[in-house]
Amino acid sequence: VHGEGVVHRDIKPANLLLEATGTGRPRLRLSDFGIAMRLGEPRLTETNLVVGTPGYLAPEQMLGAEPDFPADLFAVGLVALY
Repeated sequence: VHGEGVVHRDIKPANLLLEATGTGRPRLRLSDFGIAMRLGEPRLTETNLVVGTPGYLAPEQMLGAEPDFPADLFAVGLVALY
């Protein structure tokens, strides 16, 4: 996702899916790209509008900062603690 320049903006357990592969090792899939955005492209949401799930937002997201990859990684860390 990040390799394509996309910031998900709502990584949380409900948006992570496990896909059976037949090898005994499931594949993790990220879903729900409804509020995702590609860096450098015009935003569809208002500037300073906080979007995402409150319990999984990076502190800078709660303050209305521009979406970025570190905020997604912060959410991944919170999911790991879940």
